[in-house]
Amino acid sequence: MKAKCFAIDCARLLTWVIALLVASKFWMSVQGAERRYAQVEMHCLSIHVSRSETVQFDQEYNLFLRADPDPKVIGELRPATVTENPTSLSGYYRLVGPDYIDQTGEFVLDLPPFADANTNGIDDFFEVTIPLAAVQSGGSFYDPRGGPTKIIATWTRPANSALGNVEFQMASRALHLTITFQVQFRILVRTGSLSYTPGRNDAVMQMEELPGPGVDLSGTVRFAQGPQGAVTMPGFKLMSPPGTPLESASDPMLTMTGNRFSGLVQFFDGDPWQTQEFDYTLWKLTVFDPRLAEAVSPAPPRLQITKSQSDAGFVLVITGEPNRNYALERKGEIGSGWVRISTVSTLSGVETIHLDPDRSGSAFYRVTVIY
Repeated sequence: MKAKCFAIDCARLLTWVIALLVASKFWMSVQGAERRYAQVEMHCLSIHVSRSETVQFDQEYNLFLRADPDPKVIGELRPATVTENPTSLSGYYRLVGPDYIDQTGEFVLDLPPFADANTNGIDDFFEVTIPLAAVQSGGSFYDPRGGPTKIIATWTRPANSALGNVEFQMASRALHLTITFQVQFRILVRTGSLSYTPGRNDAVMQMEELPGPGVDLSGTVRFAQGPQGAVTMPGFKLMSPPGTPLESASDPMLTMTGNRFSGLVQFFDGDPWQTQEFDYTLWKLTVFDPRLAEAVSPAPPRLQITKSQSDAGFVLVITGEPNRNYALERKGEIGSGWVRISTVSTLSGVETIHLDPDRSGSAFYRVTVIY
């Protein structure tokens, strides 16, 4: 009877000792982590389009494209849907021609089919380093007499250039002719680096326009734990040398796919240095580091100990965070060293370990975070 009571007291004492060791070792493991570096890219999901003019049958026609109905704001086409890989862009057009021709309406332009030659999760259309070779897509515009009317678009862009050309063929029933425009477009890309220490909840980010020269950006960004292993960036903001901030309107959330974390960033103004309007607001942010979640300080793991129902051993239940690696260590007696007896990957956040009878009794156990 006394032996049974003694065993219960030992289990309670061991649980208390484990909790203390977990808290202290967790702090030391965070403090001793090494600084890491990762490549970062931001791709605007809008494109800039220039005003275009053409001459057909000795008559001049001008095409203006814009994201908003306001005719004073021109030059942007935005993604038709809020997604990391949009399939089409939308906005409004204005077609000005001879004899007081001035027609406007909605404008939808399909992007070329998604391609990812370098398997980095970014559509090649938005990558400066990858060329775009004479690929066709469709679209439509609202014709005053014909309603939604088909567009045929042909895209080209050389490698290592943000500037390309798209040819529009617009068959206007109102004008009784097909007009062809050559429109210059530009993609907006930023690239740089991210440096962080695991468990510190922040990082230093530096970015520049690609290709340069352009406005350089830098700043300290914060991290927080998101759902299902995602990482959020509260109050994401970068500063430029002139002092103008690039500031997100909401907290971006990055999720892991393969060797990277990516997500959408909605800025108040994605290009505050070129125009006075709030434009180019939706960007895709990619961090090429599959371990980015370790930048966030995890909650200290918890250990629970219970007596085994099948033998004289114990059962340890480790409760941590999903997709974290932990080490279970044992110390036989005071003065002896800690020995790792198991490495645990908590895919679901909880892992159970059975301790054999010969490892029960007078021993200490602790769990540490592995970076």
